[in-house]
Amino acid sequence: MDKSLLDGFGEVWEDTVPEAWEGTDVPDGKYTVQVSTCVLKETQKTGKPMIAWDLVIQTRGFEGRHLFLNRVLDRERPDSIKYARGDFQKIGIEVATPREFVNACEAALDKVIEVQVKTNGDYTNIYINKLAAGATASASSKSNSSGSGVNPAEKLPF
Repeated sequence: MDKSLLDGFGEVWEDTVPEAWEGTDVPDGKYTVQVSTCVLKETQKTGKPMIAWDLVIQTRGFEGRHLFLNRVLDRERPDSIKYARGDFQKIGIEVATPREFVNACEAALDKVIEVQVKTNGDYTNIYINKLAAGATASASSKSNSSGSGVNPAEKLPF
């Protein structure tokens, strides 16, 4: 690479001190996001099933930033399953059986949804609210068919 391409930047270098980033999350509030990834996997520590969401912000001023939501499914904590089912239900995807979580994740991909970010002390919580304005839940969002002829949920431990 030709370093001469950078000649002339010295004059503005001192005026371009980057802002210090301290790892802070986006401010509390509502955001429009697109579901980039939604997968069922195991937690590293306990091996429990977990739904991992990667949400890409579309809201002006925060475009392209990612929010990560992880929902651990725990038989001893039935509320964990209620919250996970509720996440999908709020965006028009019904999960009729535990094995359908895999298909629900597939159906959630690329959906544009609204989330709420709330900070509580050292923790940031992300709540799925609904489909974003203008987005619709289609009939194809039902999670009971993967379309591949093979049910990927067969590997689930429950």
